[in-house]
Amino acid sequence: MKLPIIINDNALFDRPGDLCVYDSVKAAELACEPPDADDPSINAFDIEGRALKIVKRDFSCVDLVAAEDTPTHGDIVEKLLRTFAERHLPEIECSGKSVEEVAWAIFQSNPNSYSGMPPQKPENT
Repeated sequence: MKLPIIINDNALFDRPGDLCVYDSVKAAELACEPPDADDPSINAFDIEGRALKIVKRDFSCVDLVAAEDTPTHGDIVEKLLRTFAERHLPEIECSGKSVEEVAWAIFQSNPNSYSGMPPQKPENT
């Protein structure tokens, strides 16, 4: 799997919904829940367009595994990322950028809770 990892929650396979970009497989796995493995509206890909399968490990954890040996969804990944950026993050100028650059720009603009950022210290009250 080539980073970043993209997880898209939308019943329409090729349309961006609740789309998140992750900087590691572990971060993407932590963001998923076991019921996601059975949800046909949640699709995961690596940046090359390799479909990934969400597999239940146990009652609280999942693994992401390659669902195909050769990436066959590169065009869909590019469409998802560019459309998402244009609609939700217009400050990202997609023109002239590679799909990888768009993905990392989305990650930087819209970090998720499992992005590898250090935990915040609680304020003293």
